[in-house]
Amino acid sequence: MAEIKQFARKRKLMSKSVPISFRLSEDKHRQLQGLAMGAGLSPGDFARELVLAKLDEAAIMQRGIETVGEEVEVLKSDLASLRRDFALAVEALLVSNSAGKPITVEQAKRWVDERIRSKAELYKSH
Repeated sequence: MAEIKQFARKRKLMSKSVPISFRLSEDKHRQLQGLAMGAGLSPGDFARELVLAKLDEAAIMQRGIETVGEEVEVLKSDLASLRRDFALAVEALLVSNSAGKPITVEQAKRWVDERIRSKAELYKSH
């Protein structure tokens, strides 16, 4: 609780403030008073610190969400490359290992298009 009190003093010195007000039920007001008293702050200072902490938390969460979104885009790109590489590898394997029944590059490409590339395109559109 001493940390909260020290943090509250530091914030007061940091910048000009704008008043905000809100109402609480009697139960919540009593709860706020008890918590504030335990932290050695007034109920108003304690409420301000709670709001500021929540705002900081929301900003951190938003940055985390943005980072996850960027990582998802990288993974999508990597997956698309992997699909292309996999399809090409299957084509090569079909041509080189056709079990005595030779198939052309065009036949291998058609087989891969029907069974691999078309499914990848379906997945990509969803």
